[in-house]
Amino acid sequence: MPHQERIGKKTGSQTYFWFIWSGVAGAVVASIFGPFTVKFLERIGGTDFHISLLNSLPGIVGMAVSLPGALWLAGNKGKNLKTLTVEFTLASRLMVLLLIPLVWISPQWAPLFCVGMLALKNIPEAISQTAFQGLTGDLFRPEDRSTAITQRNRYSVPAMLAVSLAAGIAMRVLPGNDAERLTIYQIFFVLAALFGVLEVGFMSRMQETGLSLQETSPPWRDMVRQVFGNKQFLKYMSSSLVFYFSWQMGWPLFSIYQVIHLRADELWLSLIGVVSSIGMFIGFRFWNRIIQKRGNGRTAVLVVLGMSTNPVLLVIFPNLYWATGINVLIGFFTAGTITVLLNALLEVTPQEHRVVYVGAYNLFVNASLAVSPIVAFAILRGIGIIPALVTVSLCRLAGCLSFWLYSRQAPRLPA
Repeated sequence: MPHQERIGKKTGSQTYFWFIWSGVAGAVVASIFGPFTVKFLERIGGTDFHISLLNSLPGIVGMAVSLPGALWLAGNKGKNLKTLTVEFTLASRLMVLLLIPLVWISPQWAPLFCVGMLALKNIPEAISQTAFQGLTGDLFRPEDRSTAITQRNRYSVPAMLAVSLAAGIAMRVLPGNDAERLTIYQIFFVLAALFGVLEVGFMSRMQETGLSLQETSPPWRDMVRQVFGNKQFLKYMSSSLVFYFSWQMGWPLFSIYQVIHLRADELWLSLIGVVSSIGMFIGFRFWNRIIQKRGNGRTAVLVVLGMSTNPVLLVIFPNLYWATGINVLIGFFTAGTITVLLNALLEVTPQEHRVVYVGAYNLFVNASLAVSPIVAFAILRGIGIIPALVTVSLCRLAGCLSFWLYSRQAPRLPA
């Protein structure tokens, strides 16, 4: 890997190695826990309202803690950014264990407890995400970031594919009744916590860098004033928020459509995840090349244009076979979205107080996450699932337009 050698000159090959493997372990956590969360919620009594709330409440919590958490990270002089990232990531991963007792709670209350637990889990998650994004910007040179992010995500895809498929088959073959199925969910939660510990273990082995050390910092008011006085950062944030709102609107609708309307069980959800992973595996390398050639702004226009077609394509044929197959394209464009949004964010944030910039950005992203599922639920109730998904496509086209306007004056790294 020639890019590994180039990145290694700055951070050392060991940092690059553990950066990738922490991503692989994190992908295993996501594959065990993420795809089946909505189905677990439904099996303990959840409705489409709870599914929408599941997407909205973590955003409210994240909105409350993102900027204060970032200011605290920037002002903490006792620990470096990597150590803080490890600690908050570990707290987030272990909180999944709090879901285990929910199978013994009355269905009247279990769904609300589940949503509440996952919302509280987003407190350390939001802070760890801010810290990790800032740390990623510190570890890699601007021209190497998209490659480092791409390689981390690309190596994670096979793990996601294998774990999702194995988990789905296990949920179809092993349980003989609903009680046994919930017991397997409990086992999954334990496994997710264990792989989370492994993830932070890998993360902790990344080499220290002087860039990530927390030194003296000005008062928080000065840092906030600096962030919101950066016009380039504000232009990018404004453009991306238009897209984020439409992207997040689709999350509960996709889940409701697949789980409630198409009646996907755990095996179908794992197959959807596998097919999406294949699309992501292809997409990460492809979009990294486009970023290197065209820059982040122009690439964002292309990936968001693709994302705007996903909801409409999903409902052309209302069956699980089509819904599974179309996830190749969904995964392909999602890979580009994940890569370009983070790389573009790091591109417009200066080294000084980057973690505060990221925290401010995540504050507004979480504000969008708090509102967009509620809007999606209202549209769903008003016009039905199919028109609601079409509405999401139209809103994503607005996001495409916002990135096109941004791309006309966006900075571009040399190839």
